[in-house]
Amino acid sequence: MSQNNLQLEHWCYLACVMEATARKPGNVHPDASFPDLSYADFLKSAAVSAPLLAQSTEQTT
Repeated sequence: MSQNNLQLEHWCYLACVMEATARKPGNVHPDASFPDLSYADFLKSAAVSAPLLAQSTEQTT
């Protein structure tokens, strides 16, 4: 993976974490969760999604 894509992966991860961290009425954030969904779930999702999002730029023509 190129240096640009590593940087993009980092930014994608940070964007996902910041979105999940923002307090939103009725949604999950660090101090609010649902029985089947938590803030930690969103952090795990960010870690899995960021590399895939960064790789998607390599697959476009």
